[in-house]
Amino acid sequence: QFIHEGLSHIGGNTVAALLYGSVFECYHPLGHVVFLMVYESSVLFGALGHSLLWPYKGLIGCSPGVYGLTGSGWALMIVHWNLMDPMSSLTLFISLSIQMIGDLIFYFF
Repeated sequence: QFIHEGLSHIGGNTVAALLYGSVFECYHPLGHVVFLMVYESSVLFGALGHSLLWPYKGLIGCSPGVYGLTGSGWALMIVHWNLMDPMSSLTLFISLSIQMIGDLIFYFF
């Protein structure tokens, strides 16, 4: 979780964790606790799933935690859309969409 593949990898994970973590802080009563639970369980189960599917391939970074936060960010955005101010919801939607599209492009090309 603390080893990354260069500055862009750790920078991207840090920015995503800060951005999506702020959603938990704003729209959940126990935001910091939920953030930590989602993040750490995503890292744990993501690494477990990776090691089961690809037992001889290494895994670095905390990207599973960021993907867990991304999925939870989508869920929180959908559930709390009416509670968010328009600028926050638009910013979150755009950032989640950019990350999703970027990951798909990186994965397939």
